[in-house]
Amino acid sequence: MTLKKMPGILCMCFLGLFLFLTATQPASAQMKLGFKLGGGAGLLFNGGGDLEKVRLGYQQYAEDILDYNYYSSTFNWNKMSFAPHFDFEMILVFGRNFGLGFGTGYISGKSTGDYSYTYDYTGNPWWGTYWETEESTYARTYNVSAIPIRLNFYFFMPMGSMTFYGFGGLGFYIGKFSHEYTYDYTYDYEDSSWYYWNEKEEYTYNFTSDEKAKANALGFQGGVGLKVNFTPSVGIAFELFGRLVNFKNWTGDYSDKGSLRDRWWHELVGWYYDYSDSWTEKEEGTLYYYEYHAMSDYYARMWVLEDEPSGSSYKNVRPAAINLNAFGLSVTLFILFDLF
Repeated sequence: MTLKKMPGILCMCFLGLFLFLTATQPASAQMKLGFKLGGGAGLLFNGGGDLEKVRLGYQQYAEDILDYNYYSSTFNWNKMSFAPHFDFEMILVFGRNFGLGFGTGYISGKSTGDYSYTYDYTGNPWWGTYWETEESTYARTYNVSAIPIRLNFYFFMPMGSMTFYGFGGLGFYIGKFSHEYTYDYTYDYEDSSWYYWNEKEEYTYNFTSDEKAKANALGFQGGVGLKVNFTPSVGIAFELFGRLVNFKNWTGDYSDKGSLRDRWWHELVGWYYDYSDSWTEKEEGTLYYYEYHAMSDYYARMWVLEDEPSGSSYKNVRPAAINLNAFGLSVTLFILFDLF
C-alpha cells in the first residue's frame, strides 16, 4: 500500500463505518449532520524534529567559535514552538452518542532567525601595522505546512445544555517545506608600513538560496471537547487535542544565486586589480539531514541535495524527518441538522 492511495482508502473507511453505524442503530434513532469550523494552535513537542536539531547545531557553532581568538558571534533564532491551524469537518451523528467525521484543514509552522560571526585582528610586526576583519551574516526562514485529510470517530455525552465528547482517528497529511536563506560575507585587509608600500584588499560575497520540498505522511489525531449549546442546532466547542505526524522522504528542488567581488589596492598605483563574478544554480533532490565536521566538532545541517553527502566530513546522513507533533487548543463553531 502506498501513501498516494490513502485518501481513497480513508473515503472507503468512512463509507464502511457509516454503513456499519447506520445498520446497527435502532430504527427509532435519530441521525444528524454536523459541521465543525474552527481553529487554534498547537504547542509543538520538539520544534519540528530535525529542524530543531539544525537550529541547535548552528547555535552550538556560534558558541564554539568563541573559543578561538579574535572571534565574536551573535545568534537570534528561536525554536519553532507553535503551529496555528484551522479545520473544517463534516460529522454524521448516530443517535445520542456516536459520530463519524470526515474533514480537512491547514496547519503551518514557521521558524526564522539570523546570526553572524566576526573576526577582527590587528597585527603589529616589525614593519608596521595591519588590520584584518571578516564578517559573515546569515538569515533563514523555514516554513512547514500540511493539509490533512482526516477520519475521526466521536463519542458524545450530552449533559443538559452542554455536551462532552471525545474523538480520535487517522489522517493523511500532505506536507510542504520551504527554506529561504541569505549569506553575506566581507573580508577587509589594510596595512600601514614604514618599510613597505601600503596595501589593501576588499572582498565581498553575497549568496541567496531557496528550497522547496514535499512529503506525505500518515498521522493520528485525537482529543476531548466541551460543546456549549446555544440552541439545539448551534454551539461553540472548546477542544484539547493532540496530533502525531512525522514527515520523511522529502523531495524537492534547490536554487541559488551568488556574486562576488575582489579588488586590490597598492600605494603606488591605486586600485590595480578588480574581479567580479556571478552565478545561478538549480537542482532537484532529497532533503537530507546530516552532521558536518567543522572546527573540532560535528554540527547538524539540512539541505535539498541531488546526491547523498558522503566522506569523512559527514556522519549520520539520512533523509530528513520533520514533524508537526503537537498538543493544543481549538475553538470551534458546531452546527447540527436533523436528517431523519
